[in-house]
Amino acid sequence: MQDFCKDEILAFGQLLFEIAPQNPIMIHVEDVKNGLVLERITKKKDDRQKRLESCSDYDLVILPASFESLPREQCFRIIDRILGCVSKGIVFFLSKKKEDGRLTLSSLRRYNLYYKNSSEHSDKKQLVWIRPQEEKMNYPYEGISILTREKRKKLRIAYLLPHKGLTGGIKMMLEQMRYLKKRGHIIRVLAKSNEPGERAIPDWYDLEVDEETVVLQEEDFLPYIHDTDIIFSGWITQLIELQSSTIPVVYWEQGYQYLFGDVEDFKGMRSCLDVLSSCYHTKHAILSVSDYVAGQILRRYGRKTPVLENGIDTTFYRPAAKSNHNRILLVGNANQPFKNFSLAFQAIECIRQSGIPFEAEWVTPVEVESSAIPDDIQITIKPEQEVLVKAYQRADVLLFTSQYEGFGMPPLEAMACKTPVICTDSGGIRAYARHQYNALIAEKEDAGILANHVMSLFQDHKQCERLGENGRDTARMLDYSKIGDKLETYLDEIAKKRE
Repeated sequence: MQDFCKDEILAFGQLLFEIAPQNPIMIHVEDVKNGLVLERITKKKDDRQKRLESCSDYDLVILPASFESLPREQCFRIIDRILGCVSKGIVFFLSKKKEDGRLTLSSLRRYNLYYKNSSEHSDKKQLVWIRPQEEKMNYPYEGISILTREKRKKLRIAYLLPHKGLTGGIKMMLEQMRYLKKRGHIIRVLAKSNEPGERAIPDWYDLEVDEETVVLQEEDFLPYIHDTDIIFSGWITQLIELQSSTIPVVYWEQGYQYLFGDVEDFKGMRSCLDVLSSCYHTKHAILSVSDYVAGQILRRYGRKTPVLENGIDTTFYRPAAKSNHNRILLVGNANQPFKNFSLAFQAIECIRQSGIPFEAEWVTPVEVESSAIPDDIQITIKPEQEVLVKAYQRADVLLFTSQYEGFGMPPLEAMACKTPVICTDSGGIRAYARHQYNALIAEKEDAGILANHVMSLFQDHKQCERLGENGRDTARMLDYSKIGDKLETYLDEIAKKRE
């Protein structure tokens, strides 16, 4: 470990403490270079092989720094073979800067992956832990259909908000309530707070429901839920609190950092994983917002979940005249590192260096540190939803640079406004985004590639129009008139299970 910095060594020690292996083994550089990691499972060639014996004798394998220098497909073969023999997985360091054909974090998300960024500096390494995939298990509600049917009864639905901050997940819950309310369902909203006189609905969203209830933070939700057909949970840990509910509970997984393996600190990780495992193994019904999210749940918790995509109101998110000022729009929370705005700023700097004139706006739900933002980027903080739509409408391109997303609403909102989208391949965005059809997708986190995509649209108005038209068509396919039918059918089938 002499080539690693103090922070990286500390993170390594914390991770080993949380994993608590009984019989770990650290592979030598020569073992990887000579391909012996694969061979020693069935062969014993030399003294080292006699000492190593078989991977099945160990519960954790620690790979050397040289591992990531191997071609990506060879790394996958090594990982697959080792995971078939060990109970606690594989640990190794991964450089942030990557050559073509080498391992990247995004390529490793096919596994049950957890990682920690040791530092923001580009020369530091990410510590990676890959666990064996969970075995598939069967759960109640698993066979429920989302196919639309003609007749549905009006439902009484209680929504439990985990907080009232402006996040994509909360916004989608509120949009869903609005749609179901219009369809005649009875909507009740419950939230926790110790502030007197506070509403359950966030003040940044205009919505009238049938009933609002504010519950004290230290109290449980269940005693306040009455005359209800379905409880709609807003956060995964609520499923434990609702374990004793006789009313069917539905949780709609939008994705969050831990589900994609992004660990802020390895300290306390074991208890966190235990809690999450308990949540996903409850009897309650769980939906996923995309195939990407469903895949994460399956490999981490052995649970198959049906997919219900986010819907969008294409009468609210609609086109308008463009600025024609080469206007770049950024949308997202500055306090979430995975949104990767530093990459967006690098791309904007590349455009600035090219000499092409442009304007830029960043819409964020939180205050941002102005010293970290280029001077020529206009900041709009926590706007009303109508103001957000206008930002999409006047933009000539949305630049979206997330490292991962369960779905990613800003690109879809931009598409509904006929605003061309340029983005990184964040996983969940593939639920609706197609390269060269309704977006330009950079498979690598490369500022130069993103900048070139932006500048190509500035100079090719026909391509802008084509991407905009196709994006609008995509948004129509995900309009609530279509997605809402699936949602109602699913909830109706869930409610019947209680009858």
